Amino acid sequence: MEPGLPFAPDRFHAALTTRWVGRFFVYRPLTDTTMELARREAIEGAPHGTIAFAEAQHAGRGRKGRSFYSPGGDNLYF
Repeated sequence: MEPGLPFAPDRFHAALTTRWVGRFFVYRPLTDTTMELARREAIEGAPHGTIAFAEAQHAGRGRKGRSFYSPGGDNLYF
């Protein structure tokens, strides 16, 4: 996947070399935190190996509860 291009699910799947990790994914342009997104999806029955990611987070949290800035268009957050 090339930097600066919008996320393309078909290119993502074509580049996968795993058996189960990432075969199912939840993508959001913006989320509160990817951990909360993943937790909600797991509670709702997401398959094993599902990856939750977003282009930006508005309430990102790191180790020891530290917050961090997650701007859109610069990175993907998993």
